[in-house]
Amino acid sequence: MAAGFYFLLPTLPVFVTEVLGEDKSKIGYIIGFYALSALLIRPFSGYALDSLGRRRVYLLSMLMFTLATFLYSYAATFMWLLALRLFHGLGWGMITTGGGTIPADLVPKQRRGEGIGYFGLSITLSMAIGPLLGLWMLQETSFDFLFYATFGITAVSLGLAYLVKYPDIAHKAATVSEEQSTPKSSKKKVKMFETKASHASIVVFLFCVAYASVFSFVAVFSQENKLGHSGLFFFLLAIGVGISRPLAGKMMDRRGPNQIMLLSFLLGFAGFITLSLSSHSLFLFLLAGFIIGIGCGSIIPTLQTMIMNMVLPERRGAANATYYAAVDLGISIGSVVLGYVATWTSTAFMFRICACMFVVAGAYFFSTAYKHYLRNTLAMS
Repeated sequence: MAAGFYFLLPTLPVFVTEVLGEDKSKIGYIIGFYALSALLIRPFSGYALDSLGRRRVYLLSMLMFTLATFLYSYAATFMWLLALRLFHGLGWGMITTGGGTIPADLVPKQRRGEGIGYFGLSITLSMAIGPLLGLWMLQETSFDFLFYATFGITAVSLGLAYLVKYPDIAHKAATVSEEQSTPKSSKKKVKMFETKASHASIVVFLFCVAYASVFSFVAVFSQENKLGHSGLFFFLLAIGVGISRPLAGKMMDRRGPNQIMLLSFLLGFAGFITLSLSSHSLFLFLLAGFIIGIGCGSIIPTLQTMIMNMVLPERRGAANATYYAAVDLGISIGSVVLGYVATWTSTAFMFRICACMFVVAGAYFFSTAYKHYLRNTLAMS
């Protein structure tokens, strides 16, 4: 599933500019609309995962995602592509909410950070192979071949999803609402967001505003400056993520999130500054991808582990929905706003603005989110 997602991520911006003939400001919309629809579905998918069960919701989302990939070959206009991205984003929003919840159900609490980190390696492998293969297929074949290949690999993932043994987690609030018909129980039944996830969600929102620029504009930046090798950039980015995630997971379990988040913010800032200076240097361009991968690869799973450590098992679906809604909102806003910034100024200047977002995210994490985490983990223990 994730490989199919990464097939399209760096290639659709090229599709918009070269096939549909739109300018750079429109690139942000295909990423932003996708994230927006995922954002809208997450509260409902999180509640559905907790109340209806993991299996049926996850398989439905996989079916929607697979159907969407089949329809890309018929996207002949920009408006049709936007409509398709809205539908595709619904499936993605449900899949990633379920995919973030199910591993947390299966892994013991004392190794949750490590377990989520290893689960993230499957995404990392897709991040490494997906953009590289997607850009290679685009260069050697055509967009039609790329779209059908994406459909094929997501259809295989749908079949494999039927073989998974899903955890059976009962939603306690729903059980209470069946036994009691008081207004209090009714309020519990429709509680789709988890307030304990709010501060970590703000941090990941700020991070994703900046991170959206990588998948939206790196391929275009490479073409503008005749650097080439954007597929290799994503490969090195994925290598960096693959190195950081298992190490970050173990460090999170043993020492908490403080040290790993500080290192991540510093490396993220350095990576985007390096990227902004790489207009005439392939070495700096590729080095930036590796640094960004190491720095950014641990931020999302570390914050997610913090949230999982603060909530009860029957609230994990809602907590992940809250968290990934912030991811979607950051990507959707970042993709659109940064698209206009790149058009009005330059892509390099836009990357420098993204570097500054790591300073803002780090300041909020250490001043507010980390203290909130310490209070709530002590209350849970």
